[in-house]
Amino acid sequence: MRQLYGLYQPDEGSITIDGKPQSFHSPADAIHAGIGMIHQHFMLVPTLTVAQNVALGLRSSREPLLDLQTVTAASKSFRRRTG
Repeated sequence: MRQLYGLYQPDEGSITIDGKPQSFHSPADAIHAGIGMIHQHFMLVPTLTVAQNVALGLRSSREPLLDLQTVTAASKSFRRRTG
């Protein structure tokens, strides 16, 4: 997952999405391609809510403030769909 998200570069092999080779050199590259990652608990900020932790890596239309209402709604929608 860290290679898919652009945190680490693969030593060998390749990443293929929809039959096309992909290369991510940073998380920004992965996000631009529509790939996001929510880290395990040790990578989260314990004083923040789930929505705030999810929003840490997102761009905001309200820079420098995050649109937490949108993130919260999207998180709840995902939770309903996935259980």
